[in-house]
Amino acid sequence: MSKAQSQKMIIATEKKLWEAWKNKDTKTFNANLTADSVLVGDSGTATKADILKMMGDGGCEVRSFTLSDFKVAFPASNVAIVSYKGTQDTTCGGQPEPPTVWASSTYVRRGDKWYAASHQETPAK
Repeated sequence: MSKAQSQKMIIATEKKLWEAWKNKDTKTFNANLTADSVLVGDSGTATKADILKMMGDGGCEVRSFTLSDFKVAFPASNVAIVSYKGTQDTTCGGQPEPPTVWASSTYVRRGDKWYAASHQETPAK
């Protein structure tokens, strides 16, 4: 698999995961995250099980989002880091989420598929 193919697959998966978050689609998250994946946010870290439970509880409402400025780096042949800008109209627990974030996700390749192993977001100034 070429870097260009991998890059397209990773960006497509990242977009698919945001759409799944919007639609509370835990199946897509379950299929595209590593078993030991970790989410880093303003309230600490969360495991894959935590993420799936949070999504199932339905505490967040994503009304809209856009993703842009994608960059993908390959520090190893089976590891990729994707970074990008996300804008969103989202509330969690009734509180607004930052309207703009800089996000990054680390992906690992297993066979011919890339899986998300970590994700973090930083509110943009």
